[in-house]
Amino acid sequence: ECEMARKEWQGGLYQAATFTTIEAATEFLMGSGSYSAPWGAALANGMNKILGSTKEDGDGGLLGDQRALDKLVKGENAPSTLNLIIQPGNGGPVEDWINCEKIHLASPSSAMIIVNGALDKVRGGYYPSVFFPNLA
Repeated sequence: ECEMARKEWQGGLYQAATFTTIEAATEFLMGSGSYSAPWGAALANGMNKILGSTKEDGDGGLLGDQRALDKLVKGENAPSTLNLIIQPGNGGPVEDWINCEKIHLASPSSAMIIVNGALDKVRGGYYPSVFFPNLA
């Protein structure tokens, strides 16, 4: 989606926004190894590297075009003033919610807006604490 949006939406403020992943933001703000990776992420990253092994950047395109994402640079585009997080954990890993909390705790002066995130599942007990203690 980042690739298409950058091409189609030419507004100055939108083009000035930093596009990254929950993983990159967590690692940048909390340090290397802080990202709570779902088991599927390791599999997808491994397959992406295998598929892209013949390319210079090693990106197989399985996870989208990684070149569309911005590098985080302290003082330039990080920490952000607003974290807009789209669809974390919805139909996917609950670890997204844990990483959103890490991003918030590491950057408490930044506002966080979560769009289409199925917050009702997190708040309403959809994930039983016995199986998901980190969300309890």
